[in-house]
Amino acid sequence: MVTPVRYARLWSEIPTEYAIDDYARMKEQENLADNGFANLVVFVQSYLKECGGSKSDFHRRSFADREKNKLTFEVVKLARYMVSLGFYSFRELINLTQTLLSILDTGSYPLTSQVAALEGAAGINEISMASALMKPFNLLNNISANLASDFGQESGRNTEQDEKLIMDTKIQTIEILAFILNIRLDYRITCLLSAYKRGLDSTERRSSYNRGHRRSVDMSVPETLDCSVILKKFNELFSHEKNDLDLDGQEGRLVVNVLLHLSMHDYPQLVSGALNLLYRHFSQRQELLDAFKKVQLLVSAADVDVYNSTKKDLDTFRTAVEESELWVYKSVQDARPVPVEEPRTPVAGDSAPKFQRSPSVVSVISVVPESDHGRGGRMDSIASDGPQSPMKDEYGKVTRILREAIELCAPETIDRRAGTVRPKKQEQRLLRNLGFHKVVVELLKIPYEKGSDQRMLQIFELAHELLQNFCLGNPENQVLLHKNLDLFLGPTPYEAKTVRAIFEGNFALCADVDESVIMHFVNCIENQGKHVEYIRTLQALVCAGGQFIKRVQDLVVTELLNSSDSEVLLYIIDRNGVDALISQMVDVAALNGVPYPDSLLLYHVEVIRLLSMCTGGKNNFTELKCHNLMSLEDIVSLIQHKQCLTLVKSVYVDFLTNCFVETEMEVKEVYSSAAVIWNLFANFADDIEKAVDTECDEDDPNSVHHYVATSVVKLLSDFFRSVFLETGSRPKIHDLERFNICSRIMRGLLRLVEEKWVKQNKTGYQASIADCMERLRDCLKARGTGLPIELSGLLDRSLERVRNASKLENLKNNLRRVREGLSVHEPGTGTVSANGLQGNLSRDDQDILDGLTDIVSEMDTYGQPLAVAEQSLLVDVMREPEEISGMQSQARAAFDNGEFIRKLVRHAKDVWVSQEALCLKILGTLTAMISGVKMSVDSEYTKENLALRKDLLRRYFTKRSKIRSVHARRDDAVEIIQTHLNEKGASDLVVDLIMKKGSDAVFKASIELGIALLDGGNSVVQKAIFSRLVGAEGSENSLLVFSEIISTAQTKLRSTLRVIMPDSGELDVSADVSIQRSPDAKAEPTRRPSVRPSLFSPKSASRRPSLVGAEKSPPSPRSVRQPSDMELPIDVDEDDWEAKEEPLPREVAIMTVVLRFLQLLCENHNSEMQNYLRNQGSKSNVNLILQTLSFLDCICGSTSGSLGLLGHYVNATNVGLIDQTIVTLTEFCQGPCHENQNAIASNEAEGLDIIIALTLLDIKPLQDKAEDLVLGLKSNAVKLLLAIIESRQDSENAERLLHNMPVDTLVDKIIQHYHANETKSSEAIGAAEDNDRAPLTPREVGHAMFILAHQLAPYNPELEELLKPGSGQTGLRNEALSHYYAQTETIEIVRHDWTMERIVFPVPPVCAYLTPETKRRIFLETELDEQGSKVPDFCGHTDVLFKEMKWQKLLRETKFVYWISQRMTLWQSLSSDVAWLLNIIVALYYPFPDSAPALSLLFSNFLWLALLITAIFTVMRPGNRKFLLGFLVCSLTRSVYLVGPETTVRLLGWLNLGLNIISSVSYAGNMGTMKNSLRDMLRTPRFFYDLSLVLTCLAGLFVHEFFYGFLLFDIVYREETLYNVIKSVTKNGRSILLTAVLAVILVYMFSMAGYVLFADDFVLEVGHKKNNTLATCEATALGVPCEATGNDFYDEDEELACTSMLTCMVTTLVYGLRSGGGIGDVLRKPSFNDEYFFARVLYDLLFFFIVIIITLNLIFGVIIDTFADLRTEKQHKDDVLRNTCFICGLERSAFDNKATSFDYHYMREHNLWSYLYFMIMLQVKDPTEFTGPESYVAEQIKNEKLDWFPRLRAMSLSNTETLSDKVEMRAIQKELLATQTLVGKLSEQLAELQRQMSEHKNRRDRLKLMPGNHMFRTTASDDAVDFPLL
Repeated sequence: MVTPVRYARLWSEIPTEYAIDDYARMKEQENLADNGFANLVVFVQSYLKECGGSKSDFHRRSFADREKNKLTFEVVKLARYMVSLGFYSFRELINLTQTLLSILDTGSYPLTSQVAALEGAAGINEISMASALMKPFNLLNNISANLASDFGQESGRNTEQDEKLIMDTKIQTIEILAFILNIRLDYRITCLLSAYKRGLDSTERRSSYNRGHRRSVDMSVPETLDCSVILKKFNELFSHEKNDLDLDGQEGRLVVNVLLHLSMHDYPQLVSGALNLLYRHFSQRQELLDAFKKVQLLVSAADVDVYNSTKKDLDTFRTAVEESELWVYKSVQDARPVPVEEPRTPVAGDSAPKFQRSPSVVSVISVVPESDHGRGGRMDSIASDGPQSPMKDEYGKVTRILREAIELCAPETIDRRAGTVRPKKQEQRLLRNLGFHKVVVELLKIPYEKGSDQRMLQIFELAHELLQNFCLGNPENQVLLHKNLDLFLGPTPYEAKTVRAIFEGNFALCADVDESVIMHFVNCIENQGKHVEYIRTLQALVCAGGQFIKRVQDLVVTELLNSSDSEVLLYIIDRNGVDALISQMVDVAALNGVPYPDSLLLYHVEVIRLLSMCTGGKNNFTELKCHNLMSLEDIVSLIQHKQCLTLVKSVYVDFLTNCFVETEMEVKEVYSSAAVIWNLFANFADDIEKAVDTECDEDDPNSVHHYVATSVVKLLSDFFRSVFLETGSRPKIHDLERFNICSRIMRGLLRLVEEKWVKQNKTGYQASIADCMERLRDCLKARGTGLPIELSGLLDRSLERVRNASKLENLKNNLRRVREGLSVHEPGTGTVSANGLQGNLSRDDQDILDGLTDIVSEMDTYGQPLAVAEQSLLVDVMREPEEISGMQSQARAAFDNGEFIRKLVRHAKDVWVSQEALCLKILGTLTAMISGVKMSVDSEYTKENLALRKDLLRRYFTKRSKIRSVHARRDDAVEIIQTHLNEKGASDLVVDLIMKKGSDAVFKASIELGIALLDGGNSVVQKAIFSRLVGAEGSENSLLVFSEIISTAQTKLRSTLRVIMPDSGELDVSADVSIQRSPDAKAEPTRRPSVRPSLFSPKSASRRPSLVGAEKSPPSPRSVRQPSDMELPIDVDEDDWEAKEEPLPREVAIMTVVLRFLQLLCENHNSEMQNYLRNQGSKSNVNLILQTLSFLDCICGSTSGSLGLLGHYVNATNVGLIDQTIVTLTEFCQGPCHENQNAIASNEAEGLDIIIALTLLDIKPLQDKAEDLVLGLKSNAVKLLLAIIESRQDSENAERLLHNMPVDTLVDKIIQHYHANETKSSEAIGAAEDNDRAPLTPREVGHAMFILAHQLAPYNPELEELLKPGSGQTGLRNEALSHYYAQTETIEIVRHDWTMERIVFPVPPVCAYLTPETKRRIFLETELDEQGSKVPDFCGHTDVLFKEMKWQKLLRETKFVYWISQRMTLWQSLSSDVAWLLNIIVALYYPFPDSAPALSLLFSNFLWLALLITAIFTVMRPGNRKFLLGFLVCSLTRSVYLVGPETTVRLLGWLNLGLNIISSVSYAGNMGTMKNSLRDMLRTPRFFYDLSLVLTCLAGLFVHEFFYGFLLFDIVYREETLYNVIKSVTKNGRSILLTAVLAVILVYMFSMAGYVLFADDFVLEVGHKKNNTLATCEATALGVPCEATGNDFYDEDEELACTSMLTCMVTTLVYGLRSGGGIGDVLRKPSFNDEYFFARVLYDLLFFFIVIIITLNLIFGVIIDTFADLRTEKQHKDDVLRNTCFICGLERSAFDNKATSFDYHYMREHNLWSYLYFMIMLQVKDPTEFTGPESYVAEQIKNEKLDWFPRLRAMSLSNTETLSDKVEMRAIQKELLATQTLVGKLSEQLAELQRQMSEHKNRRDRLKLMPGNHMFRTTASDDAVDFPLL
């Protein structure tokens, strides 16, 4: 058989130059060919090639012919055996792979029964086949006959059999491919080793050359090996350019196509094999990296000899095992031919196929003539010969091989006294690499005659001894043997010893041990006898690696107590057991005190040790059980017995320590029984003195010295350190007798610690003794009873010497390591023995091994990113297999719509038990499909692996498909892939695997897949899982699984939690400073009293600092340790303790993903799931809400009843789990879910105490080392408290919170968090503003607490008063509360059921950037809608305002631009002022004189003084416009009289230009238009307005000064009143324009009438300019005025103005409209005698009335009405702003005579900016963190609904209106209560009357039965007469 991958390599056999043709692994090939197998190889190759053929006729040549399928199956199976036996070279294997792939390449989809209709296959060359089969062996003749017979027969099988045969053929092919992949892996390892050797040789040659030329240089400096050569070779092995290792000739595409198609079959074994190969194909780099780490390089000659001899023995051994039926003794009656089974189908997931013997192969290896079978064969002869058979030498051969293997890996003894040994890691590794253990396991499976074959029994014992040495201290080997655990569960002690070796020290295996294993060994004790090995095996299961396993402890104790044989617990249950035990000890003492190996005393000792280990780790269950077995008095009396051996004392003291001292049980017998324990201490003092006075025998493990230094010292340390020493009836140490005992113990320990054997001990005797002395001293000091002065001085000096010795020893160890040059070996190699394999190596050999270690590390660092990139491609391939390159169009149809993913999901359900590894891979792939979309590009991919990924994408995917880039991400990509996987059954897979609860790995992987599916709150997946949970049969089991997991985690926590107690010197242990359970709590262990009386009372507050500061001293370890583990230094730095924190137990760690999964199920406030987790409505109902709360209560240490020690339970290891628990509970409540809120708030376990404690208590020391973790925990705790009272219409939960929460402490914590680390917080706040995901700051946590207090304040007047900032508060307190009030807002919303709710929320930091100008603009310009509400228009501005806030935030980074933008109003005002000043100067001084005007000295001095004063005020108040304007006026006045008006105007022009530019920049900065493009800026009117101002300024500077006059129109834009005046004309401009058109029309009509009738009347007086005047005034245009006056320029004259229609119309229009009386005022005055006098009069009157009075007044009326409307509108708008609520629309009158004023309502309850901030908060907050009301509002906003705004409603009005109703209701309730009381009394009286009547009736009936003269009857009759009648 060929070993596919060899991990043990000989350095001498590694070549320096290597190629694929040089790789001749199969040396057997030449021999086989010489023996006549060459033709058989040729036949197989030719047949397979012909079966493959071309793709066009594939079906015809492959599986289409039923008659040929049988032959194909046999040939493929034969090829499989030939490959495993080495018939092929590596080159031939690659060619064979291509042939096999062509056979498997179906091209489209899995074969069905319809393929039988295809044509038959062409015949095989029978001559070549016959020549190949005609060989010397009968096997070949038989095979040829069988194959020919099968080939010629007609197929009569049905389709299912044909399909199965085809599938089996493909499975055989898959196994061949897997084997070839292993061979390729071995070749790659060889290539890397060859490159390493080549590089090392070149380095040595270079080093030799350098040494030859540098004699004076230090020879110890080695040459550095160039790792780039090996890394380059690593890349070449996977390069597609050098495709020597390309199995399919298509760069792997054909392999992927074939495996994908095979995975689509319905045959599970075939699918598993194909998927395993597919995973291996995309994990080649990772596979090589892992394999290269396992390489064991044998360099020295001794190592080579060991390897060769071991390899030779292994070959002989394997052959003997395979031929065991030939030599193992069997009786004659049982001798018969052994049937040979068909080879088993390999389990998917195996690293290599395990080829077993089949009929053909057995015949090839060991030929049995056919004639022998007829006579009974050789087996009969062997059986008849018996032990004297010639094959008996095989016994001796196998025995020799096993003994040599045992000697090879026998452990080295380190400490003979303690029995400490060191395993030979390298030898164990060599045997594992050679597969020696596999052959041994096969040997143990051989049947034999156990009664008569003693030699075989001896071989089995040696085999077990070899396996014990093989897995000793080697976890990897233990896991390998654990797979065959059932084989070792036999009844013999040596089999038990093997099982112990498999489990010993392996926590993972022990934690998963099955209950049947424990039951097996208990049954062995009952049936096989009291062997010590059975008990020691149980000990190995209970404690592994120093960690106790509670589950195994419980099982072991339960099985021991439930045993049917009482002798299992020898001397324990028996009443006379103590006497028998003492008798045994007396007998043993007579024999030097050493019991026999199988004696009853030794068995009893091991049983007590087992019980001690079962009670270790504070297991309450086993402690209670063991308390019932042995009482404290019996144990102490036995230890004190004078005949008690030291060995027995040691185990009983250890049992006493674990079961009675180191425990957290409520009943503390050891502390209440003071007399008993102090008698034991007196005995300890005697033993300590005995140990000091006698000489120590270090070889005796049972000496009194070892007993004192370990067991006694440990019990004393734990006793005086225990917290329960302070709570019970503690002993009075100050009593003289007990003080003397303590003094004796202290003196003895002081002498003991100075003993030589203590100092030289390497297991920590000195450290543990010193720790015990320190604990005893501290305990005495705490009780006011100190040690004597001389004894105290001795103790201090002794402790100082121990500390110095410990430091010196540590320093020596470090120096020794450096001197010896210990290198860090690969994981799992362990230390190298001095005399074993790879021991005593030369320097060169050691350099080779060290170089290989460096190469492995370097290559792992380089190759891991590439391996990740390669593996990530598999996710893409499985997500979209239809896009694979080379796939035919018909084949793509099989993968459409995600059918491959559906197949993966279905297959994972089928193989989760049988093939767990494959199931885990599938689950991981499905999870990666989601997580890969969310993967960060920069963090996950580097430049190298990104290039590799892109190259692989181009290689495997088609060109037409889009290359998948890691940069291509969509916002909804995660949700899309989640929904897609859900449609293909991924969510059903998660639920099914959870319900079935397989292994922990599968369960965790399925939960992680569920988390990935639900991440982000995917509602589709939530509904699918909920439907599956509710609708599927047995679905409630999933919640039962979660319930069991939570219960298991709680149980584990109770047994593993440790209280890190403070140093006794800093804690007053005599005072009750910790918060303990009340005495009543003992009767109710599940209920903890309220924390208020002791935690927050003034008395305890003064003592809390000692507890809080207790973490400054490192705690002492309290876990149970073996003597070899006690290596604790005395002084340990605090940081070292943090690093030594143990990880969470496996049962507890799984809770992180479970709770995360439950949280995501309820994400987005899934009310159905929230209620379902609480109540399933079935008989097996589980309440996961309360269980989760109970888990939180447990993990925070409530089992000890000490909430004051909270910080000592919460550490860096479990804080993440605690945080996740709180977040999950929060998600259970939010929505709100009132039932879950009530369940948490009213829980009997008082879980609120823990939540409140997490919120208010200082969690130290974690808070000092990881403040961010503590702040996050506190923040989530506050969120949980807020969730409990969320959306509650009642005050029940709020009152419960207030009942358990001290309000003054809450306010103090708020203030404390505000001022905590103020400098750090300021920096963190700045970081938080720049990054939304910045870590929490203490101030933010304090703000969350303030919001909680704000919501609780209405229910507590004291809290409400404490929260008010004012004069009554201190400065720091007032500052904090004022800040939080300013950063907290309140709004009222309307829920879907029309109930109102108040929301308190923090203002997002980005809202601080909203400018006052924007606020004023929004406040004034928001318009009312048809219903009189401003809310729609206001909400429409939200996005714009949010963008402006973000722009303002960004603007702060540019200081100069921000400074300009911040003063936008100032710049605009100054610009306007300068424009007015400019025009004033122009008006006063234009045309400008040539020189400056003269000024008197007095007025000049006055101007200088005014200028100085205004300058001073301007500097003092730079932002004041008045001072700036005054300074500007003074400066201009001084400038006019100093430099002249013209220069002053020019300076002012430049100043105005600059101010306009700055004003434009400030506006753009404020409004955010600066970041817009030029096109967007051109669309804004303000841009053109600013541009017009700038252009006007430029025209004034460079054209003429009169252009400055246009700047005065800016007043229209700035002044609202003037703007309304202009608007009154422009608003109704169309009406005015049409009226004006009408006027023109009328004028036109009158012009026509005038022209026709009165043309001569249009006589106007005109003046003509004289010609000489024109020349005189030409200079006027140049600025020189005309000096002529009077009528020198004009001559008055008259002329006709209506000579044409145009002149007539112009005259009528100009003069008619301008004249007050119309056109008649300018026409000639008619005479009464004129012909047209009356016509003229009518003409003038009509013009006057129609045009002047009617038409013009129409225009004026429109303007005036518009102005009036605008004024009225403005007044109404002002009235609405002053007297109407912006949000709800209620008027001021609605709040008259109400408790709440309108101003308070307007500013606090319905502040419009609060609503804006709330909507902004919904945009910046993560949607998954929304509360219930926030989710509701966000959904309303998303759907563009405004129903959540209160309309004409306010909670304050509702409360006022219902106040009177409440008073009436209370009165009615009182009357009703009085009536009910009266009815109750009447009912009681009526019942009493009925009872009396019934008694009287019964009495009368009894009298009737008595005689007439009876005395009772007479008396009764008399009494009856007096009875009143009703």
